[in-house]
Amino acid sequence: MTELLNLLKENPFYTYDELAKIMNCTRETVRVNLRKLETRELICRIDSDKNGHWQKVGTDLN
Repeated sequence: MTELLNLLKENPFYTYDELAKIMNCTRETVRVNLRKLETRELICRIDSDKNGHWQKVGTDLN
């Protein structure tokens, strides 16, 4: 999940498909990991799913 956080820091506008391609995994894996990060309150979605972006809000991965 650290790689995912670093990618979102680099570009918070990445789509699931773009992240999956960069990380060499499935779109579903990206979706699940983003939800885990949201649940831990490390990231949040700003604006709509289509036109929004991710914002880092927390720092602790533990």
